[in-house]
Amino acid sequence: VTISTFEKCFEKIDADTCLILMKKKNEEKNIEASIESSKQIANRIIIVDSGSTDNTIDIAKRMGI
Repeated sequence: VTISTFEKCFEKIDADTCLILMKKKNEEKNIEASIESSKQIANRIIIVDSGSTDNTIDIAKRMGI
């Protein structure tokens, strides 16, 4: 992830935004529950993947992240 790409994640944040930032790696067994739980309190979720070799990224994308 480049700095400019990372900055784009924060472009539309205002006072009414609740953001959760998660750093994940090889969390395919837990990522779905983490996202569902986060959606209950946040209106913006950002996941930073640290080089997963499993389906973590695919699951997050399927869930709209």
